[in-house]
Amino acid sequence: MKKLITIATLVLCTLAASAQNVTLPDNTEVGVTLSDTLSSATAEVGDRVRFTVSQDVKVGDVVVIKAGALALGHITLAEHKKWAGRSGKLALQLDSTTGVDGHRIDLTATPIARNGASHVGAMTTGIIITSFFTFGGASLFLLMHGMDIVIQAGKSATAFTVGNQLVAAIQ
Repeated sequence: MKKLITIATLVLCTLAASAQNVTLPDNTEVGVTLSDTLSSATAEVGDRVRFTVSQDVKVGDVVVIKAGALALGHITLAEHKKWAGRSGKLALQLDSTTGVDGHRIDLTATPIARNGASHVGAMTTGIIITSFFTFGGASLFLLMHGMDIVIQAGKSATAFTVGNQLVAAIQ
């Protein structure tokens, strides 16, 4: 038992000696990749969105955020496709990831937003053409639906750290 305690103490002392506090500067780039496919057909405002950090983030030669770390965000806008050719909308925002010491690191980025392909132009053209040939045919084009937005898993984005953050990093 004494031998086990001695070994554990040596391991902890070695880890403590190799650990150092590093300041992760404000606006440090963090590459992230979307983990799950998102769709405006199913997404709701406030839904959590999972990302993974795509490569190690270092300060000098010290890793402060490991590649593969979970990063979280949330849906800020979700609108399903609509009639009359209006497409869906989907926007999301990155919130945070975890440093090598297990503490939260706040992130920000320009929200990843997309608008779907709209059929308004085709619908308008269809209404004009149809109105020449039939009376009341224009109302059929009001039934035309836009497209839902789909952001495929694997989509990359760049996030930035918020404020200077102290990370206990291990070399």
